[in-house]
Amino acid sequence: MLSSKKGSVTVFLSLMFIALMIFVIAVIGAARDKLVDGEASSLNDIWSDSILGEFDRNLYKRYDLLAFQGFNKEIEKELDYYGSCTFSSKSYADFDGYKVGLNAYSLGKIENFNASVKHACTDLKLTKLLNSSEKTSDDVVQRSINNQKIIKALPSNGEGNVTNGAITSLFEKNKTDVLGNMGNKSYLLIYATRYFNNYTNGKVNKGSYFRNELEYILSGKMSDKKNLDAFKDKFLLVRIAMNSAYLWSDKEKMAAVDVIAATLSAATAETSFTAIRAGLVELWASLEAENDWKRIKKGKKVPIRKSDDTWALDSSVLEDGEADGVADSEVNKGLNYTEYLQLMISAINTDTLSLRMMDLIQIDMRYKYYSAFVIGEYNVGIDCSMRVNGKDYEIEKAYYK
Repeated sequence: MLSSKKGSVTVFLSLMFIALMIFVIAVIGAARDKLVDGEASSLNDIWSDSILGEFDRNLYKRYDLLAFQGFNKEIEKELDYYGSCTFSSKSYADFDGYKVGLNAYSLGKIENFNASVKHACTDLKLTKLLNSSEKTSDDVVQRSINNQKIIKALPSNGEGNVTNGAITSLFEKNKTDVLGNMGNKSYLLIYATRYFNNYTNGKVNKGSYFRNELEYILSGKMSDKKNLDAFKDKFLLVRIAMNSAYLWSDKEKMAAVDVIAATLSAATAETSFTAIRAGLVELWASLEAENDWKRIKKGKKVPIRKSDDTWALDSSVLEDGEADGVADSEVNKGLNYTEYLQLMISAINTDTLSLRMMDLIQIDMRYKYYSAFVIGEYNVGIDCSMRVNGKDYEIEKAYYK
C-alpha cells in the first residue's frame, strides 16, 4: 500500500517535471524567436539603409537626384555578406539569405523620376528659375550625337513630339502664365529650367554635353543646331501669326500697306490689290518675326500680342523686302527667350517631357562621369526579404515616399 503511494507520487512529480521542462523550453523558444525577430528586423532596417546610403554622389551633386546603381543579384550578394558575417556566430539563428526586388524602383520609370524631380524642387526659388535669361556669344561649341547605339539607349528613344497646333493655341489664347499652363507638370518645368541649359545661358552648367538642352526637351533632335533651328521654326510660326493679327487691327499700319499695295497693283495688272495687300501684311509680319527672333537671342523681350510701342520695323522694310541688323522697339517688354521656350514646353506631353529630361541626364553623366551610365540601372528604393529560421522578414524603403 505504501509502495503504491510512493509510486504514484513519483509518477506525478515526473509528469510535473516534464510539464515544467516543456514550459521552460517553450518560454526559451519564444524568447529566442522574439530575440531573432528583433535582431532580424533591426538588421534588415540598418542594411537596407546602408544600400540606400550608396547613392551616386555625382548624380546627386549634378542633378540633386538620390539613386544607387545595382541589380537584384548584386544587391542580394551584398546583403547576404552582411547576413552571413552577422549570423554565423549566432547558434540560435539560421540565416537563409536575401531576396531583392529593384524593378519597381528604377529611376528610369517615369513615376519614380517625377517623384525624385518633385522632391528636388521643394526648396528652389521659383521666381529666380523662371526668369533666368542672359545673352551669350555665338562662339560656344555646338555639339551633336550620331552614334545610333547611344541614341537607341536613351530613355525616350527619340519618341514624342509636340504639334505646332498645340503650341499656337497657347499663344492665341495669350496664356503667358507658364506655371499655370503646366498644371501638375509645373515642378518638371521648374526643374528643367534650373538644371538644363538653353541658348541664352549655355555656359551655366559647364558639365553639359549639349548647349541647347531646353531646346532638346522641346524638339528632341540630336544636335544643338537642329534643336535651335526647330525652336526658331516654332517661334517664327507663332510670331508671324501674332504679328499678322496685330497688323490687320492697326489702322495706321494698314494705311501704309494700302499705299504700297495700290502702287504695286497699278504697276502689276495681273495681281489684284487684295492679294498684294495680303502679301504685304504677310511679308511685314514675317520680317518683324525675324527681328523678334534676333532680339530674344540677344536677351531682349517680345510680347505675345504687340502694340504700337512694341512694334520694331516701319513700313520702309516693305520696299526693300528685308531688314538689316536688329531693330529695337520703343518699349522692351514681354517674354524673353527662356520664357518662350518654357511656354512651348508646357504643350509637351508629360511623359515625353520626363523622358527627354532623362535623356539629357544620361547624356551628361556619360559625358562627364561614366561612359556606360544608364539611368534605368539606378534605383530610388529597395524591396528586400531576409529569411532567418524559416521566417521571412520583408522591408520596403525609398528615398521619397
